[in-house]
Amino acid sequence: MSDNSFAAPWHQEGTTISKADGDSLDRLLDFNEKHNRKKSMHRFFLYTLIGYAFYTIIKYFLYTPFAFGNSAFFEMLFSNKHIARDLFLGAVLYFTSKFTFDLKEKAKEEYHSLRNEIVDLSNKEWVKKYDDKTNQEIYEYVKKHDIKINHKTK
Repeated sequence: MSDNSFAAPWHQEGTTISKADGDSLDRLLDFNEKHNRKKSMHRFFLYTLIGYAFYTIIKYFLYTPFAFGNSAFFEMLFSNKHIARDLFLGAVLYFTSKFTFDLKEKAKEEYHSLRNEIVDLSNKEWVKKYDDKTNQEIYEYVKKHDIKINHKTK
């Protein structure tokens, strides 16, 4: 197998990194990817909800003439056939956005807990187990994925 600069250092031949440490780092990269996917999915639904809310406000409140008072507003609200559909779609978008937010937060917790475990490992055991060059290779590879394992945050 040739030396592939894109492969993780723990997957290359002749590495001194143990399989357990490599598996932990692979899980960290997977959790980071999962967190980023959930974050972008939540952002998509949130922006869709905001855009739909503006569309609905413009459609029903700016272009619908009604006289002053509550009775005219409620009459317009219940006489329009499409408003129930639009309110239902808005509610679906809101609850979908809330659901994806909860998924994003769960993925974030999993990622940060595993990252903190790996930071503890890297600061206590890996310094003793591996030489400086190997530790630097690990740090540089995970830094390419925007993960910092040399100190805890949050």
